[in-house]
Amino acid sequence: MPTMFRYRLIFGTIMVAGLMALIFADDRIGRINIGGTFLQPLLLDQSYLPAGVLVVGVFLVIAALGARELADLFIAKGVPADRTVMIISAMLGLATMYLTPRDAPGRLVLPLAMTPLVVAFLLGMLRHVARKQTAGALAAGGATLFAAIYLGVIPGFFLLIRAGHSAWVLAAVIMLTKACDIGAYTAGRKFGRHKLIPWLSPGKTWEGLAGGVAFSVIVALLLAFLHNHFQWLAHAADPTSKFTTGEFTHRPFSLAFAALLGALLAVLGHAGDLLESLLKRDAGVKDSGSAIPGFGGVLDVVDSPIFIAPVAYWLLA
Repeated sequence: MPTMFRYRLIFGTIMVAGLMALIFADDRIGRINIGGTFLQPLLLDQSYLPAGVLVVGVFLVIAALGARELADLFIAKGVPADRTVMIISAMLGLATMYLTPRDAPGRLVLPLAMTPLVVAFLLGMLRHVARKQTAGALAAGGATLFAAIYLGVIPGFFLLIRAGHSAWVLAAVIMLTKACDIGAYTAGRKFGRHKLIPWLSPGKTWEGLAGGVAFSVIVALLLAFLHNHFQWLAHAADPTSKFTTGEFTHRPFSLAFAALLGALLAVLGHAGDLLESLLKRDAGVKDSGSAIPGFGGVLDVVDSPIFIAPVAYWLLA
């Protein structure tokens, strides 16, 4: 067994197990009744903990690690990006998506959401000014906002999904995207002949993409079938609030919708992978890092799920 494939198998299994443990724990925590405890007045007199409180903590860590790698890509390109500012910017963007009140008046939602991004941009500019140089100011400001949006705002849509659904719905969306990665990798190695975009990602093939889409559709159909029989993909009773009520509703997913969702998320996830390839090629590096053996860096793992988050949110809204 090739070393790369062995590492992918081992660490891929570990990451899947970690995701399942996270989702199970987050789902359990979101159903804990804190009524009558000291926590209730601290959480605006809510009876339950905020939905996704554990997920958001893990996402903040991933955003920080990914932002560090993203800063290294900018630095490799010659952009004077500051790792600390990029990390803060990514975390601010993610926190904004989670903390902005869903029930705030319309005239307040946009200012509340945009203010942290303005803070991130100003931090980037102030950090650059502190170096007492003008060269690269435009690029540094752009890098700061890039981190806030790419690793903060966009994956923040996952937190919005979690606010309106059980943690298992979030797991299902991520599983559909990674199913495409698995199917594409396997089909590409065995049947790949025709290059997808050779100038951007020489290893990707049309056969791999087809295999990835097919496997994602199969997984989507299986998940929909299991849900329709066991009703494990629940929806929060009040999707407008980030606080749960401890009550969930269930609605069936048609197999046609599941197949469409699987195919669409597979293609978009593949596009997210290609987007990161674009960034790496521009920076002149093969991988975004080396934190995860067999995969590369954190960005090499989360590139495809990031891209599908907004689409998945609107499809499930």
